[in-house]
Amino acid sequence: MHLRGNLRATERQKEAVELLVAVLTAYGRETTTSQISPITPIGRSVFRALAERKGAFFRPVPFGRDELATLACSSKSAVSAAIRQLTANGFLVVTGPRTAPMAKLQFPQSAVDDFMSREKRKADQARKHGYNGPLWDFGIDEAKSVLDEE
Repeated sequence: MHLRGNLRATERQKEAVELLVAVLTAYGRETTTSQISPITPIGRSVFRALAERKGAFFRPVPFGRDELATLACSSKSAVSAAIRQLTANGFLVVTGPRTAPMAKLQFPQSAVDDFMSREKRKADQARKHGYNGPLWDFGIDEAKSVLDEE
């Protein structure tokens, strides 16, 4: 029984990460004609790796570039570029000394607006095809909270 509860919690955490990465991915796509996110795939991988850390949206969490490079399957220089990109676009705040950096994730309002616009369009399309249920099991704030649970 306890194992089933852990599996459900893990599934909720996976869905929460997917929702939050979807917000990141939607960023910029609603305001440009190219439909290409200004956040690179490596940036999304770094964001995902940090999002999976307990509390990363609520308080700074430690990270190492070597570890992020491994998790993102990329080089340290590409991870450093992704960190700069996430920081420049308002998704990441890095604090602490260079030898022990800390990261706190956040969403600029424009990213939330882009995501909500895209999701509204997807929901409208789904309703045209007879689906009236929610596209996600929870909202952005709840997803952040799910990732802060034990």
